[in-house]
Amino acid sequence: MTENTPTVLLDVVTEMESATFRAGQVARRLVAEHPQLTVRTATVALYASVYNDGERHCRPRLELRAENVDDAHSWAEALGAEPETSTKEVGGWVYESAHCTATVDGVQIEVSGSRTLTADEAAAWRAAGDQGEDGDS
Repeated sequence: MTENTPTVLLDVVTEMESATFRAGQVARRLVAEHPQLTVRTATVALYASVYNDGERHCRPRLELRAENVDDAHSWAEALGAEPETSTKEVGGWVYESAHCTATVDGVQIEVSGSRTLTADEAAAWRAAGDQGEDGDS
């Protein structure tokens, strides 16, 4: 038997509220446990759906932008995640960026950080010639 429309609508709102609460609890815990870690910007994103056959999906996510690459690496260490670091040239500027993803209590945490290489660092990176086909290393 399928649920009626008001039940499905209220169920998806309940899922969304629950996910938002969980994301808030995780954010508070991260701040309490790692007050030294930087966050330049933060976004809460979530996807929640409830189907009339009772199937449910809910994916809360915190997207954190650290102050720089080193801080993104510190976040990765705190979360027990392996950071991915890359260097890329865009419009004449060379950027280094780091990114990691971890899940804490059902909340996906995505952390990124970047910096612009100095002129000397960019020249050395270009001279190394390991940019790949799309200018990324």
